[in-house]
Amino acid sequence: MNNLSASGAFLYVFGFVALFGLYWLGLRRGLRAPTQAHWIIVAGFAVVFSLALLPMYPADAADVYDYVLRGRMTTLYGLNPMRDLPTQARFDPFYDFASLRE
Repeated sequence: MNNLSASGAFLYVFGFVALFGLYWLGLRRGLRAPTQAHWIIVAGFAVVFSLALLPMYPADAADVYDYVLRGRMTTLYGLNPMRDLPTQARFDPFYDFASLRE
């Protein structure tokens, strides 16, 4: 999705920094005089910034698909993931999602 570009990396890191900063700001405000409105604001920012990070899902979770593909190579196709390349299982439905497609 982000083609492993520098701008994609910047947006990814910026999203986490912004999320942390807003959590910190919400926590600081909530500790002074915690009211129900403060907790709603903190939860609201958590939801908004988590949704902002949602487009990073493919880049952030590609290793999970690597594990799935390598497990399917072993169990379904009789391949050894330590010896065989994932390209030998390119017909597998999870192949397009894996990041390490040698």
